[in-house]
Amino acid sequence: MKVTEVPVSDLINTSTTLRQQVICLQKTKQLMRAKLEEMEERSCRNNLRLVGVPEKAESPSADGFVEHFILDVLKPRAYQNSSL
Repeated sequence: MKVTEVPVSDLINTSTTLRQQVICLQKTKQLMRAKLEEMEERSCRNNLRLVGVPEKAESPSADGFVEHFILDVLKPRAYQNSSL
């Protein structure tokens, strides 16, 4: 059986280096989590909420449904001539 000797100072240096890396990674994780939360909040603010629309009314095409909803239900042409 072969015994390997490592100076204690090497182990202390390695331990210190690893501790510093863990602290750095924890700070990076915290910053990334904050950025992710901000992006999720911004994404929610950019969504439109249509109230009173029956469930699954958008089938088969959500784009087509929204176009129909805006043109037929909201009738944007009626607002073009009105003065705001």
